[in-house]
Amino acid sequence: VPEGDGPGRDDFLAHLHVRGVGARALWRPLHAQPPFLGAPVLGGAVGEALFGRGLSLPCATDLREADQDRVIEAVRAFVA
Repeated sequence: VPEGDGPGRDDFLAHLHVRGVGARALWRPLHAQPPFLGAPVLGGAVGEALFGRGLSLPCATDLREADQDRVIEAVRAFVA
């Protein structure tokens, strides 16, 4: 989801969930998870940016075409 003043990732997730699309936020970067909080970090900016803006759409190998179409339509409705 692009940065800016418009709708954000959480708005997109809510939009998808209302339409029955099981999307989720990306996993928190390893360096931000409790077991690694005191560990040295090499880089990390990309992971943090993706975590703050990215999401995971359904991508199962057995995703039916009808389900794919429902995901596509929900995404199109959000960006229109």
